[in-house]
Amino acid sequence: MKFKTLLILVAIIAGIAAAYFLASDNNSRSVENLDHVVKYIAPEGYNVTGQVHELQTTEKGQRVALLPRQFDTGEFTRKPDFARQEGFVGPESCKECHADYYNGFIETAHYKTSAFANKSSILGSFEAGENVMETKQPGFRFELTEKDGQFLQSLLVDDDGKTYSHNCQFDIVTGSGNAGQTYLYWQDDFLFQLPVSWFAKAGWVNSPGYPDGFADFARPVGAGCLTCHSTRIEYSKNRVNLADKETIILGVTCERCHGPAESHVKFHRENPDADGAKFITHPNDLPRERMNDICGQCHAGGGVNLKPPFDFRPGDSIEDFKHFKKEPTTGGSVHTANQHPRLIKSKCYLESDSMNCATCHNPHRNEHGNVKLFSSRCMKCHEPEHCGQFADSGQRITSNCIGCHMPKQNDENTKMEAADKEFFPEIRDHFIRIEKESSREVLDEWARNDQQPKPGDKQPK
Repeated sequence: MKFKTLLILVAIIAGIAAAYFLASDNNSRSVENLDHVVKYIAPEGYNVTGQVHELQTTEKGQRVALLPRQFDTGEFTRKPDFARQEGFVGPESCKECHADYYNGFIETAHYKTSAFANKSSILGSFEAGENVMETKQPGFRFELTEKDGQFLQSLLVDDDGKTYSHNCQFDIVTGSGNAGQTYLYWQDDFLFQLPVSWFAKAGWVNSPGYPDGFADFARPVGAGCLTCHSTRIEYSKNRVNLADKETIILGVTCERCHGPAESHVKFHRENPDADGAKFITHPNDLPRERMNDICGQCHAGGGVNLKPPFDFRPGDSIEDFKHFKKEPTTGGSVHTANQHPRLIKSKCYLESDSMNCATCHNPHRNEHGNVKLFSSRCMKCHEPEHCGQFADSGQRITSNCIGCHMPKQNDENTKMEAADKEFFPEIRDHFIRIEKESSREVLDEWARNDQQPKPGDKQPK
Protein backbone atom coordinates (compact mmCIF):
# COMPACT_ATOMS: atom_id res chain seq x y z
CA MET A 1 0.00 0.00 0.00
CA LYS A 2 2.82 2.39 0.90
CA PHE A 3 4.57 1.60 -2.37
CA LYS A 4 1.35 2.26 -4.30
CA THR A 5 0.91 5.58 -2.48
CA LEU A 6 4.49 6.49 -3.29
CA LEU A 7 3.90 5.80 -6.99
CA ILE A 8 0.84 8.02 -6.96
CA LEU A 9 2.82 10.84 -5.34
CA VAL A 10 5.62 10.46 -7.87
CA ALA A 11 3.09 10.61 -10.72
CA ILE A 12 1.49 13.77 -9.29
CA ILE A 13 4.88 15.45 -8.87
CA ALA A 14 5.87 14.42 -12.39
CA GLY A 15 2.61 15.89 -13.75
CA ILE A 16 3.15 19.15 -11.91
CA ALA A 17 6.73 19.34 -13.18
CA ALA A 18 5.62 18.64 -16.76
CA ALA A 19 2.94 21.31 -16.53
CA TYR A 20 5.50 23.76 -15.14
CA PHE A 21 8.01 23.13 -17.88
CA LEU A 22 5.25 23.26 -20.52
CA ALA A 23 4.08 26.60 -19.17
CA SER A 24 7.66 27.84 -19.10
CA ASP A 25 8.12 26.73 -22.69
CA ASN A 26 4.87 28.47 -23.70
CA ASN A 27 6.01 31.65 -21.98
CA SER A 28 9.34 31.47 -23.80
CA ARG A 29 7.40 31.24 -27.06
CA SER A 30 5.86 34.68 -26.55
CA VAL A 31 6.57 37.22 -29.29
CA GLU A 32 7.65 39.54 -26.50
CA ASN A 33 10.83 37.50 -26.20
CA LEU A 34 11.84 38.39 -29.75
CA ASP A 35 13.70 41.66 -29.24
CA HIS A 36 14.23 42.06 -32.99
CA VAL A 37 10.45 41.84 -33.59
CA VAL A 38 8.83 43.73 -30.71
CA LYS A 39 8.73 47.45 -30.09
CA TYR A 40 6.76 49.31 -27.40
CA ILE A 41 5.07 52.69 -27.25
CA ALA A 42 2.92 54.46 -24.65
CA PRO A 43 -0.57 55.59 -25.72
CA GLU A 44 0.33 59.26 -25.17
CA GLY A 45 3.18 58.96 -27.66
CA TYR A 46 1.35 57.03 -30.35
CA ASN A 47 0.18 60.00 -32.45
CA VAL A 48 2.87 62.54 -31.59
CA THR A 49 6.36 61.00 -31.60
CA GLY A 50 6.63 60.08 -35.27
CA GLN A 51 7.67 56.52 -34.40
CA VAL A 52 4.41 54.96 -35.57
CA HIS A 53 4.34 56.92 -38.82
CA GLU A 54 7.83 55.69 -39.64
CA LEU A 55 6.86 52.09 -38.93
CA GLN A 56 3.71 52.43 -41.04
CA THR A 57 5.38 53.97 -44.06
CA THR A 58 8.84 52.37 -44.27
CA GLU A 59 10.41 48.93 -44.28
CA LYS A 60 11.28 49.45 -40.61
CA GLY A 61 7.72 48.43 -39.77
CA GLN A 62 7.79 45.16 -41.67
CA ARG A 63 7.80 42.04 -39.53
CA VAL A 64 7.44 44.23 -36.44
CA ALA A 65 4.94 43.86 -33.59
CA LEU A 66 4.14 47.14 -31.86
CA LEU A 67 2.74 46.64 -28.35
CA PRO A 68 1.47 49.07 -25.70
CA ARG A 69 4.08 49.95 -23.12
CA GLN A 70 3.28 48.05 -19.95
CA PHE A 71 2.28 50.37 -17.12
CA ASP A 72 4.13 49.91 -13.86
CA THR A 73 2.04 48.99 -10.83
CA GLY A 74 1.26 52.10 -8.83
CA GLU A 75 2.10 54.43 -11.69
CA PHE A 76 -1.14 56.33 -11.16
CA THR A 77 -1.41 58.25 -7.93
CA ARG A 78 -4.86 59.65 -8.76
CA LYS A 79 -8.06 57.82 -9.55
CA PRO A 80 -9.49 58.43 -13.02
CA ASP A 81 -11.48 61.65 -13.14
CA PHE A 82 -14.76 60.23 -14.48
CA ALA A 83 -17.74 62.57 -14.11
CA ARG A 84 -20.24 59.69 -14.55
CA GLN A 85 -23.17 61.73 -15.74
CA GLU A 86 -26.50 60.57 -14.42
CA GLY A 87 -29.62 59.95 -16.43
CA PHE A 88 -28.68 57.25 -18.96
CA VAL A 89 -30.49 53.93 -18.59
CA GLY A 90 -29.79 52.02 -21.81
CA PRO A 91 -32.15 50.87 -24.59
CA GLU A 92 -33.57 47.85 -22.74
CA SER A 93 -35.47 50.22 -20.47
CA CYS A 94 -37.27 51.62 -23.51
CA LYS A 95 -38.49 48.17 -24.55
CA GLU A 96 -40.87 48.09 -21.59
CA CYS A 97 -43.28 50.52 -23.26
CA HIS A 98 -41.98 50.76 -26.82
CA ALA A 99 -41.48 47.11 -27.79
CA ASP A 100 -42.40 47.62 -31.44
CA TYR A 101 -39.87 50.41 -31.93
CA TYR A 102 -37.26 48.51 -29.91
CA ASN A 103 -37.66 45.23 -31.79
CA GLY A 104 -37.28 47.01 -35.12
CA PHE A 105 -34.45 49.22 -33.96
CA ILE A 106 -32.18 46.42 -32.73
CA GLU A 107 -31.89 45.23 -36.35
CA THR A 108 -30.50 48.58 -37.53
CA ALA A 109 -26.91 49.56 -38.26
CA HIS A 110 -27.07 52.22 -35.54
CA TYR A 111 -27.85 49.68 -32.85
CA LYS A 112 -25.20 47.27 -34.15
CA THR A 113 -22.50 49.88 -34.65
CA SER A 114 -20.80 48.61 -31.51
CA ALA A 115 -21.37 45.66 -29.20
CA PHE A 116 -19.61 43.46 -26.71
CA ALA A 117 -17.76 40.71 -28.55
CA ASN A 118 -19.51 37.34 -28.71
CA LYS A 119 -20.37 34.63 -31.20
CA SER A 120 -23.28 36.54 -32.70
CA SER A 121 -21.71 40.01 -32.82
CA ILE A 122 -18.42 38.96 -34.50
CA LEU A 123 -19.12 38.28 -38.18
CA GLY A 124 -15.71 36.96 -39.23
CA SER A 125 -15.23 33.19 -39.48
CA PHE A 126 -13.25 31.17 -36.94
CA GLU A 127 -13.57 27.97 -38.97
CA ALA A 128 -10.38 26.13 -39.96
CA GLY A 129 -9.27 27.27 -43.38
CA GLU A 130 -10.95 30.66 -42.96
CA ASN A 131 -9.37 31.87 -39.74
CA VAL A 132 -5.78 32.63 -40.82
CA MET A 133 -4.72 35.91 -42.39
CA GLU A 134 -1.36 35.64 -44.08
CA THR A 135 0.80 38.70 -44.71
CA LYS A 136 3.38 39.41 -47.38
CA GLN A 137 6.03 38.61 -44.77
CA PRO A 138 6.68 34.82 -44.69
CA GLY A 139 6.23 33.32 -41.23
CA PHE A 140 4.35 36.42 -40.01
CA ARG A 141 0.60 35.81 -39.86
CA PHE A 142 -2.54 36.21 -37.78
CA GLU A 143 -4.83 33.49 -36.50
CA LEU A 144 -8.39 34.06 -35.26
CA THR A 145 -9.57 31.47 -32.75
CA GLU A 146 -12.45 30.69 -30.43
CA LYS A 147 -11.86 28.71 -27.23
CA ASP A 148 -14.18 28.26 -24.24
CA GLY A 149 -16.27 31.26 -25.24
CA GLN A 150 -13.26 33.53 -25.72
CA PHE A 151 -12.31 34.98 -29.09
CA LEU A 152 -8.66 35.68 -29.74
CA GLN A 153 -6.52 37.45 -32.31
CA SER A 154 -3.06 35.94 -32.32
CA LEU A 155 0.07 37.07 -34.09
CA LEU A 156 2.20 34.04 -35.00
CA VAL A 157 5.88 34.60 -35.83
CA ASP A 158 8.14 31.83 -37.10
CA ASP A 159 11.69 32.40 -35.92
CA ASP A 160 14.70 30.08 -35.66
CA GLY A 161 12.58 26.98 -36.24
CA LYS A 162 10.00 27.88 -33.56
CA THR A 163 6.65 29.66 -33.61
CA TYR A 164 6.08 32.55 -31.21
CA SER A 165 2.71 34.15 -30.47
CA HIS A 166 1.05 37.23 -29.03
CA ASN A 167 -2.62 36.84 -28.10
CA CYS A 168 -5.31 39.45 -27.45
CA GLN A 169 -8.98 38.95 -26.73
CA PHE A 170 -11.79 40.48 -28.77
CA ASP A 171 -13.63 42.69 -26.25
CA ILE A 172 -15.66 45.18 -28.32
CA VAL A 173 -16.97 45.00 -31.88
CA THR A 174 -17.31 48.26 -33.83
CA GLY A 175 -19.14 48.42 -37.15
CA SER A 176 -22.55 47.00 -37.99
CA GLY A 177 -21.11 44.64 -40.58
CA ASN A 178 -22.83 46.25 -43.56
CA ALA A 179 -19.36 47.24 -44.77
CA GLY A 180 -17.24 45.52 -42.14
CA GLN A 181 -16.13 45.44 -38.53
CA THR A 182 -13.07 46.33 -36.52
CA TYR A 183 -12.34 45.18 -32.99
CA LEU A 184 -11.08 46.61 -29.70
CA TYR A 185 -9.50 45.12 -26.61
CA TRP A 186 -8.97 46.22 -23.03
CA GLN A 187 -5.61 46.23 -21.32
CA ASP A 188 -6.76 46.88 -17.78
CA ASP A 189 -8.95 49.98 -18.31
CA PHE A 190 -7.08 51.16 -21.40
CA LEU A 191 -8.73 50.61 -24.76
CA PHE A 192 -6.78 49.59 -27.89
CA GLN A 193 -7.57 48.54 -31.46
CA LEU A 194 -6.80 45.05 -32.73
CA PRO A 195 -4.79 44.76 -35.96
CA VAL A 196 -7.17 42.44 -37.86
CA SER A 197 -10.60 43.59 -39.07
CA TRP A 198 -13.35 41.94 -41.10
CA PHE A 199 -14.51 43.33 -44.43
CA ALA A 200 -17.78 42.10 -45.90
CA LYS A 201 -16.32 41.77 -49.41
CA ALA A 202 -13.02 40.15 -48.46
CA GLY A 203 -13.10 38.47 -45.03
CA TRP A 204 -10.22 39.07 -42.59
CA VAL A 205 -8.06 42.07 -43.54
CA ASN A 206 -5.64 44.46 -41.87
CA SER A 207 -7.46 47.09 -39.85
CA PRO A 208 -8.00 50.48 -41.55
CA GLY A 209 -4.72 52.30 -41.95
CA TYR A 210 -2.65 49.28 -40.92
CA PRO A 211 -0.04 48.37 -43.55
CA ASP A 212 0.30 44.68 -44.34
CA GLY A 213 3.21 42.98 -42.56
CA PHE A 214 3.08 45.29 -39.51
CA ALA A 215 1.31 44.01 -36.38
CA ASP A 216 0.13 47.04 -34.46
CA PHE A 217 -1.56 46.20 -31.15
CA ALA A 218 -0.78 49.62 -29.65
CA ARG A 219 -3.20 52.01 -31.39
CA PRO A 220 -5.08 53.73 -28.54
CA VAL A 221 -8.84 54.10 -28.96
CA GLY A 222 -9.75 57.54 -27.69
CA ALA A 223 -13.05 59.37 -27.60
CA GLY A 224 -12.96 60.21 -31.30
CA CYS A 225 -13.96 56.70 -32.40
CA LEU A 226 -16.58 55.77 -29.84
CA THR A 227 -18.17 59.22 -29.90
CA CYS A 228 -19.97 57.96 -33.01
CA HIS A 229 -19.95 54.24 -32.20
CA SER A 230 -21.69 54.34 -28.84
CA THR A 231 -24.44 56.01 -26.85
CA ARG A 232 -22.25 56.75 -23.89
CA ILE A 233 -18.60 56.24 -22.93
CA GLU A 234 -16.52 58.44 -20.68
CA TYR A 235 -12.78 58.93 -20.89
CA SER A 236 -10.39 60.27 -18.31
CA LYS A 237 -9.28 63.81 -19.02
CA ASN A 238 -5.73 62.87 -18.05
CA ARG A 239 -5.16 59.76 -20.20
CA VAL A 240 -5.57 59.21 -23.93
CA ASN A 241 -7.49 55.93 -23.83
CA LEU A 242 -8.41 55.32 -20.19
CA ALA A 243 -12.17 54.72 -20.30
CA ASP A 244 -14.92 53.97 -17.80
CA LYS A 245 -16.04 50.37 -18.24
CA GLU A 246 -18.87 50.72 -15.73
CA THR A 247 -21.07 53.22 -17.57
CA ILE A 248 -20.43 52.36 -21.23
CA ILE A 249 -23.54 51.98 -23.42
CA LEU A 250 -22.59 50.45 -26.75
CA GLY A 251 -24.47 51.01 -29.99
CA VAL A 252 -26.00 54.32 -31.06
CA THR A 253 -29.28 53.78 -29.27
CA CYS A 254 -32.46 55.53 -28.14
CA GLU A 255 -30.95 58.08 -25.77
CA ARG A 256 -28.57 59.42 -28.40
CA CYS A 257 -31.57 60.80 -30.29
CA HIS A 258 -34.13 61.28 -27.50
CA GLY A 259 -31.90 62.32 -24.60
CA PRO A 260 -31.20 60.62 -21.24
CA ALA A 261 -34.29 58.67 -20.24
CA GLU A 262 -33.98 58.04 -16.51
CA SER A 263 -36.53 60.70 -15.46
CA HIS A 264 -38.85 59.71 -18.33
CA VAL A 265 -38.79 56.03 -17.36
CA LYS A 266 -39.23 56.74 -13.66
CA PHE A 267 -42.19 59.08 -14.23
CA HIS A 268 -44.12 56.76 -16.55
CA ARG A 269 -43.55 53.72 -14.35
CA GLU A 270 -45.07 55.66 -11.49
CA ASN A 271 -47.80 57.21 -13.69
CA PRO A 272 -48.74 54.57 -16.27
CA ASP A 273 -51.92 56.41 -17.31
CA ALA A 274 -50.30 59.80 -17.86
CA ASP A 275 -50.94 61.49 -21.20
CA GLY A 276 -48.02 62.47 -23.37
CA ALA A 277 -44.33 61.65 -23.06
CA LYS A 278 -42.72 63.47 -20.15
CA PHE A 279 -39.02 64.29 -19.68
CA ILE A 280 -37.97 63.08 -23.11
CA THR A 281 -37.41 64.71 -26.50
CA HIS A 282 -39.25 63.63 -29.63
CA PRO A 283 -37.17 64.75 -32.64
CA ASN A 284 -40.34 65.40 -34.68
CA ASP A 285 -41.19 68.21 -32.25
CA LEU A 286 -37.98 70.07 -33.08
CA PRO A 287 -37.38 72.55 -35.91
CA ARG A 288 -35.91 70.64 -38.82
CA GLU A 289 -32.46 72.22 -38.37
CA ARG A 290 -32.29 70.98 -34.79
CA MET A 291 -33.68 67.58 -35.79
CA ASN A 292 -31.00 67.23 -38.45
CA ASP A 293 -28.36 68.26 -35.92
CA ILE A 294 -29.08 65.06 -34.00
CA CYS A 295 -27.85 63.14 -37.05
CA GLY A 296 -25.14 65.74 -37.58
CA GLN A 297 -23.38 64.62 -34.41
CA CYS A 298 -21.85 61.86 -36.54
CA HIS A 299 -22.95 62.52 -40.11
CA ALA A 300 -21.67 66.05 -40.60
CA GLY A 301 -18.05 65.12 -41.20
CA GLY A 302 -14.96 65.89 -39.19
CA GLY A 303 -14.44 69.02 -37.18
CA VAL A 304 -12.90 70.51 -34.09
CA ASN A 305 -14.76 69.81 -30.84
CA LEU A 306 -15.85 72.95 -29.01
CA LYS A 307 -17.59 71.07 -26.17
CA PRO A 308 -17.57 67.43 -24.99
CA PRO A 309 -19.55 65.53 -27.67
CA PHE A 310 -21.60 63.51 -25.16
CA ASP A 311 -22.87 66.74 -23.60
CA PHE A 312 -24.99 67.30 -26.73
CA ARG A 313 -28.73 66.95 -26.13
CA PRO A 314 -31.49 66.76 -28.76
CA GLY A 315 -32.53 70.34 -29.49
CA ASP A 316 -28.98 71.71 -29.24
CA SER A 317 -27.21 73.20 -32.24
CA ILE A 318 -24.36 71.03 -33.45
CA GLU A 319 -22.42 74.18 -34.34
CA ASP A 320 -22.12 74.89 -30.61
CA PHE A 321 -20.30 71.58 -30.22
CA LYS A 322 -18.21 71.33 -33.39
CA HIS A 323 -16.49 73.69 -35.77
CA PHE A 324 -16.89 72.45 -39.37
CA LYS A 325 -15.50 73.49 -42.72
CA LYS A 326 -17.66 76.21 -44.22
CA GLU A 327 -17.90 74.63 -47.67
CA PRO A 328 -17.84 70.82 -47.53
CA THR A 329 -16.83 69.22 -50.80
CA THR A 330 -17.10 65.65 -51.96
CA GLY A 331 -15.83 62.99 -49.64
CA GLY A 332 -15.44 63.72 -45.97
CA SER A 333 -13.90 62.35 -42.82
CA VAL A 334 -13.85 58.67 -41.97
CA HIS A 335 -17.20 56.93 -42.58
CA THR A 336 -19.37 60.00 -43.10
CA ALA A 337 -19.00 61.46 -46.62
CA ASN A 338 -20.37 64.62 -44.97
CA GLN A 339 -23.96 63.42 -45.42
CA HIS A 340 -25.59 66.26 -43.52
CA PRO A 341 -23.85 69.27 -45.12
CA ARG A 342 -24.02 67.59 -48.53
CA LEU A 343 -27.77 67.02 -48.17
CA ILE A 344 -28.57 70.61 -47.30
CA LYS A 345 -26.78 71.82 -50.47
CA SER A 346 -29.25 69.77 -52.53
CA LYS A 347 -32.04 71.41 -54.54
CA CYS A 348 -34.52 68.94 -53.02
CA TYR A 349 -33.69 70.25 -49.55
CA LEU A 350 -33.45 73.92 -50.44
CA GLU A 351 -36.85 73.97 -52.13
CA SER A 352 -38.60 72.21 -49.24
CA ASP A 353 -39.69 73.68 -45.93
CA SER A 354 -39.96 70.32 -44.22
CA MET A 355 -37.45 67.84 -45.66
CA ASN A 356 -35.19 66.36 -43.00
CA CYS A 357 -33.14 63.21 -42.49
CA ALA A 358 -36.18 61.24 -41.33
CA THR A 359 -38.06 62.10 -44.52
CA CYS A 360 -36.07 59.33 -46.18
CA HIS A 361 -34.74 57.32 -43.21
CA ASN A 362 -36.87 55.45 -40.69
CA PRO A 363 -34.53 55.24 -37.68
CA HIS A 364 -36.50 52.39 -36.12
CA ARG A 365 -36.26 49.93 -39.03
CA ASN A 366 -33.42 48.24 -40.86
CA GLU A 367 -33.71 49.61 -44.39
CA HIS A 368 -30.05 49.50 -45.34
CA GLY A 369 -29.44 48.85 -49.03
CA ASN A 370 -33.13 48.86 -49.96
CA VAL A 371 -32.72 51.10 -53.01
CA LYS A 372 -36.25 50.48 -54.25
CA LEU A 373 -37.74 51.57 -50.92
CA PHE A 374 -35.70 54.77 -50.77
CA SER A 375 -36.54 55.51 -54.40
CA SER A 376 -40.24 55.19 -53.61
CA ARG A 377 -39.82 58.04 -51.14
CA CYS A 378 -38.53 60.23 -53.94
CA MET A 379 -41.87 59.65 -55.64
CA LYS A 380 -43.66 61.48 -52.82
CA CYS A 381 -42.33 64.72 -54.28
CA HIS A 382 -41.38 63.88 -57.87
CA GLU A 383 -43.33 62.65 -60.90
CA PRO A 384 -41.56 59.90 -62.89
CA GLU A 385 -42.50 61.61 -66.16
CA HIS A 386 -40.34 64.59 -65.24
CA CYS A 387 -37.17 62.50 -65.31
CA GLY A 388 -35.14 62.92 -68.50
CA GLN A 389 -34.70 59.16 -68.74
CA PHE A 390 -38.42 58.39 -68.53
CA ALA A 391 -38.95 58.37 -72.32
CA ASP A 392 -36.42 55.54 -72.72
CA SER A 393 -36.88 53.58 -69.49
CA GLY A 394 -40.44 54.32 -68.38
CA GLN A 395 -41.58 53.40 -64.88
CA ARG A 396 -38.43 51.37 -64.38
CA ILE A 397 -36.64 54.53 -63.30
CA THR A 398 -38.68 54.61 -60.10
CA SER A 399 -36.84 51.48 -58.89
CA ASN A 400 -33.48 53.22 -58.60
CA CYS A 401 -33.50 57.00 -58.28
CA ILE A 402 -30.77 56.60 -55.66
CA GLY A 403 -28.15 55.01 -57.90
CA CYS A 404 -28.44 57.82 -60.44
CA HIS A 405 -28.78 60.82 -58.18
CA MET A 406 -26.90 59.77 -54.98
CA PRO A 407 -23.98 57.60 -56.14
CA LYS A 408 -21.72 55.64 -53.86
CA GLN A 409 -18.10 56.62 -53.37
CA ASN A 410 -15.09 54.82 -51.98
CA ASP A 411 -14.25 55.92 -48.44
CA GLU A 412 -10.65 56.86 -49.19
CA ASN A 413 -9.99 57.49 -45.49
CA THR A 414 -10.64 53.86 -44.59
CA LYS A 415 -8.21 51.87 -46.72
CA MET A 416 -7.71 48.26 -45.72
CA GLU A 417 -5.03 45.89 -46.96
CA ALA A 418 -4.75 42.13 -47.27
CA ALA A 419 -1.42 40.91 -48.64
CA ASP A 420 -1.21 42.52 -52.10
CA LYS A 421 -4.76 43.92 -52.28
CA GLU A 422 -6.46 47.12 -51.14
CA PHE A 423 -10.10 47.55 -50.15
CA PHE A 424 -12.30 50.57 -49.52
CA PRO A 425 -15.84 50.57 -48.08
CA GLU A 426 -18.41 52.44 -50.12
CA ILE A 427 -20.46 55.32 -48.73
CA ARG A 428 -23.42 56.94 -50.46
CA ASP A 429 -23.12 60.62 -51.27
CA HIS A 430 -26.11 62.64 -49.98
CA PHE A 431 -25.76 65.58 -52.39
CA ILE A 432 -28.82 64.94 -54.58
CA ARG A 433 -28.10 66.01 -58.15
CA ILE A 434 -28.01 64.91 -61.78
CA GLU A 435 -24.93 62.72 -62.04
CA LYS A 436 -24.45 61.61 -65.64
CA GLU A 437 -21.71 59.05 -65.03
CA SER A 438 -23.67 57.35 -62.25
CA SER A 439 -26.79 57.33 -64.39
CA ARG A 440 -24.84 55.68 -67.19
CA GLU A 441 -23.67 52.95 -64.83
CA VAL A 442 -27.26 52.23 -63.76
CA LEU A 443 -28.46 52.09 -67.36
CA ASP A 444 -25.57 49.83 -68.38
CA GLU A 445 -26.39 47.46 -65.53
CA TRP A 446 -30.02 47.32 -66.65
CA ALA A 447 -28.88 46.55 -70.18
CA ARG A 448 -26.65 43.72 -68.99
CA ASN A 449 -29.44 42.27 -66.90
CA ASP A 450 -31.81 42.40 -69.89
CA GLN A 451 -29.37 40.29 -71.85
CA GLN A 452 -29.22 37.57 -69.21
CA PRO A 453 -31.40 34.49 -69.88
CA LYS A 454 -34.60 34.41 -67.81
CA PRO A 455 -35.86 31.28 -66.01
CA GLY A 456 -37.82 29.26 -68.53
CA ASP A 457 -36.19 30.83 -71.58
CA LYS A 458 -35.15 28.37 -74.27
CA GLN A 459 -31.40 28.04 -74.42
CA PRO A 460 -29.75 28.25 -77.86
CA LYS A 461 -28.63 24.90 -79.24
